[in-house]
Amino acid sequence: MDESDSSSALTDNWMYLNKLANIIKHESRYIIQEPYKSFVDSIMKILQEQFTSVISAYSKLYLARINEITFI
Repeated sequence: MDESDSSSALTDNWMYLNKLANIIKHESRYIIQEPYKSFVDSIMKILQEQFTSVISAYSKLYLARINEITFI
């Protein structure tokens, strides 16, 4: 694979990711249809291979969201 092929593949992946983000935000938050499901599955496979850490069963986990703070 030469540099232009890898650049094209990277651009395609970013376009897929952008389209997927818009679908999740505006259309279907919980159910992902093909071809995006395969795309997410491939990303998850890479992440599972690269990041293997264990969180204790009794660990406290927190969910945070980024919001604009408006002062009145």
